[in-house]
Amino acid sequence: EYRGEDKQECIELLNELKKYFCELEGKKFTPITKLRPGMKILVSELDGKIIGYISYKFIDNEHWSYARKRIKINNFVVSEKYRGKGIGKKMIDKVFEIGRKLGAETVIIVSNIKNKRVTGYYKKLGFEEYSVKLRKDVSKE
Repeated sequence: EYRGEDKQECIELLNELKKYFCELEGKKFTPITKLRPGMKILVSELDGKIIGYISYKFIDNEHWSYARKRIKINNFVVSEKYRGKGIGKKMIDKVFEIGRKLGAETVIIVSNIKNKRVTGYYKKLGFEEYSVKLRKDVSKE
């Protein structure tokens, strides 16, 4: 369970994740300095050190036609050194459990299309592709 004193370690993990995505997309890395407000946070600890972080939000939106009640995972990262040991699966399973208790119909997580390894991992955990997001960078025109 997340405690306020875990904040700096969580930010360090998020920066590890952000740095990876900046490299993937060829963008400049600017460190995260604070956690996003309004999110619930779960952490995984080993010997008093935060090695996993997941933030999520429960959404109940009567205007959404599919899965009105859902959990949206915002950020999910396990320290690179501890990947492949089942930590991420335990964290996702905990979010699934929380979702069921809250009456959620589905859990949503977004993955960068270029990150095939992570997308494959999410599929192994039972996630399915259901949508495609498109974007256009107009800042360079």
